Amino acid sequence: MGKEGKKDKDKHKNKKQKRDSAVADAEPTSSEPAAGAAPAPGDDEDAPVPRRWTLSIAVPGTLLDAPPSLEFAVAAAAQIARAAAAFQVDEVVVYDDSPAATALQPGQPLTSASVSPGTALLARVLQFLETPPHLRPNLYPAEAMAESPELRLAAELPQVAPPHHARPSGAGVWLPYREGVVLRSEPGAGCYADVGLDRMVWLEQELPQCTRVTLHLGDSEPSTRFMPAFSETMIVGKVVPPSEPRERLGLYWGHAVRLALGLQRVFREAAVSRTGGYDLTIGSSPSGAPTDPGSLVLPTFRHALVVFGGGGGGTGAAGGAGRAKPGDRAAQAHAAGGKPLPPSHDLEQLVAAVPDWEHKSPQDVFNLYLNTTPHLGTLRLRTEDAVPIGLSYLISPLCKYGKQ
Repeated sequence: MGKEGKKDKDKHKNKKQKRDSAVADAEPTSSEPAAGAAPAPGDDEDAPVPRRWTLSIAVPGTLLDAPPSLEFAVAAAAQIARAAAAFQVDEVVVYDDSPAATALQPGQPLTSASVSPGTALLARVLQFLETPPHLRPNLYPAEAMAESPELRLAAELPQVAPPHHARPSGAGVWLPYREGVVLRSEPGAGCYADVGLDRMVWLEQELPQCTRVTLHLGDSEPSTRFMPAFSETMIVGKVVPPSEPRERLGLYWGHAVRLALGLQRVFREAAVSRTGGYDLTIGSSPSGAPTDPGSLVLPTFRHALVVFGGGGGGTGAAGGAGRAKPGDRAAQAHAAGGKPLPPSHDLEQLVAAVPDWEHKSPQDVFNLYLNTTPHLGTLRLRTEDAVPIGLSYLISPLCKYGKQ
């Protein structure tokens, strides 16, 4: 990289991730696999299968409103992030189920001050952990990290390894797509982005600095070109929608993070759907219907949403062990016949608290209301534990009935 490019990279301090603006100016590449990129089914049993359906989960941010420590809160958020990556979740909705969540009037900007502290913290950590490590020095500069102890703790955790976190290696495996961040733009000359390789990537669009972009670099090998405007030989890339690696080659490409004020708004403004909605909604609760996952039949769907309850600052069954005394918990367990205790902030309570849903039950709100954590040996289950268990319960039926 030339001296001028190095200066631009060092000066780069804005961490805003403006992927949508870049995608709006991009022309998606063909949805059909290129020759040699994704063999047809039957040609290669190990070839990735394109996936056009999406999976979203919703978790209450208030489960981190009163954590025992910051380390505990970051570890809980990281466990949700790891489960999202392991089960290829495309969107994580962090909803604020506190009573003040609905006070924000329509049209007012949504900021970290608009939501509970736990909701803001959970969303920040999830977004940071989803960001590829090679982009973090630019999107989260040193001065920003110095002011965010939760992000410094998250940076020390073991890394997950989804495809969009790929780093150069000697394995000889070429990925057609990479995530990048724009470092410099010149009028009439386009811009270039850092994608973690030994060369910068040139783009014909003039995009703002610090814009995060998904790039197609070539199906077999990249092409390079000397760019006089930047005095450097660069890889030629193309901006594509973040969904293209998944829809075209079946590559999991991370998840979006969305904030929602209250349970009702979870169902709106879906980041993965052009219509902003979901055609399959599943509520996960110990009070849901017990069903064996092997015999579970789902309607075919394009966009699925799984909602977990248990917020309220760690006082619910999914939120934590609660603040009841040991004797009280024993009495409650005896009254329940030894079965898992219903959470104090379970979906039944959350649905009943929505003004427009006064006479509705979870069965009226969700397409399916299931107990996705059966056969528990504990009386309480935290949300960060319920998420991986619930997703492992549902993943096979979801893969079977998702529309391709």
